[in-house]
Order: sequence, then structure tokens, then C-alpha cells
Amino acid sequence: MNLKEFLKSSQFDALLFDASGVIYSDNGIIPGATDTIKLSQEIASTYVVTNNSYSYPNYIHNHLKKSANITIKENHIISSGHGLATDTEILNLITNKKIYFLGRDVSKQYILDAPIKTLTQTPENADVVVLANYTPSQNCTLLNSIINAANNNPKIKFICCNPDIKIRSGETFLQVMGYYAHEIQKKITQKIYWYGKPYKNFSNYVEIVLKQHNIIPSKKVIFFDDNIQNVVNMQNDIGISGCWVKKTGIFHLENKNELIKKYGIPSSIVDSINLESNIILN
Repeated sequence: MNLKEFLKSSQFDALLFDASGVIYSDNGIIPGATDTIKLSQEIASTYVVTNNSYSYPNYIHNHLKKSANITIKENHIISSGHGLATDTEILNLITNKKIYFLGRDVSKQYILDAPIKTLTQTPENADVVVLANYTPSQNCTLLNSIINAANNNPKIKFICCNPDIKIRSGETFLQVMGYYAHEIQKKITQKIYWYGKPYKNFSNYVEIVLKQHNIIPSKKVIFFDDNIQNVVNMQNDIGISGCWVKKTGIFHLENKNELIKKYGIPSSIVDSINLESNIILN
């Protein structure tokens, strides 16, 4: 059975798609992704579910519309960045606090939506450091300044709202925020609070959003992601179906059986979200 036949026959209540590695990569839109998203929107409510805390939903919406001719409503874009204003544990850490935000201007609205006291330009003056996005430049000392601030002030709290370790760029990989957050963690005593896929806190938020849209999580909801751990955790956390997109994402060079042994069995597997791709049901 190919993906088109699977989608048309399954009568899903909602379809959830990761962004990077599923819909697009650094090389542009994944071949066939536009047709798949458009068919999905004809079938059921369609959402983007992403660790993309480096872009606010309006930016993601505009990017998809311009580059892929896909229109996803902003309230159907569920980002790990939303946790900064919704997650109970994060709110306990940041409410009325001075925040140092490591991220792009197009993502800063996530923290401005939260009840913080103010943003500070340096980590030394912060109560909380939020790690949302980081792309190192030559001779950049920013991470060292964050580490030094943490070691000089053990009361500083840390939040990482983008746990991704790497993304695919052609046949190579780019290290992203999760990688650098783990590097920071090695050199500080404070424990970073992680929010996003594959953690249950983000799965719970996805469930909340779906219920707000009158969708009850069940096997009639399916989540497509190129990270098998994200797929298995999300399907197990909130009782939905999961489809691992194997060839267009970060695990395309790794052994399928070893990954399944390590992370668990997804409900289904597909090489890409091209409608002609064959899908394996487990």
C-alpha cells in the first residue's frame, strides 16, 4: 500500500507532521510533500508539530506558504516554543523573572508571551537562561559566557525548549540547540529543564491543543516524524498512531532494526511523505 492509499482509507481525525526532515530540509521542500499536505487537509484537520522554537508560528506559516504553497493556519502550528508560556514547570521558573533568551528575533515572541519580568542582554544579569536557538559563528564566545554566568551564580535556572541534537542538511548534519545545550550541561551544576519532542511534557501539550480543537487523541490521529524516538514517545504518551519517516531525515544512514530495538516500534514506517511511497504497518 502506498501513502496515498493509506491516507484515503484510514479515516483519520487529524494528521500531524513534523517540519524539518519531513516537509522540508535545508535543501528545500521534500519532493511530494506539498501534495501530501494538501491531500491531508482534504481528509482531516492537519497540524505541524515541531521543535522549531527558533521561529514563531507566523514565520513558519509564511515560510510554508511561500516555499511550498502550503497554507497551515497559525493555530495549527504546535511548537515546543509554546511551552514557555504554557508549561506549568516552566511558568514556575520564569514568572516575574529576568530572562536571558538565546534565540533569534523571530522566535523571541515565545518568551514575550510569558509572564516574565524583563529580558536581559547578558546571562550574568539573568534569573533564568532560555535556550531556544544557537548557530555558532567563528570565534563566538557566547556559550562560554553562559557557562561562566552559571558557575558564578548557582541560582540561575536553565530551560531548553528545542531538544533537537541535529538536523539533516543534504547528506550531512548540522548541530542545533539540543547539542549545544548538552554541551552546556556538562559544564554546569544546574539541571536543564527540557521541553519539546521527545519529552512527555510536549506530548501533553499536543493533547491539550487537539482537545481544544475537539479532537480526542486516539489511533485515528497520526503523527509523522523523521525521529523514531519522537514518533514512538508521542504515540505511547497520548495514545495516537505514529509513522516514522525513515529516508528524508536524520536517521537515514542508521540500521532500522537497531533503532527499533533502542526506541521501540512505531505504528508504521514510510521512506518519505511522497504519496507514492510504500508504507509499512506494524
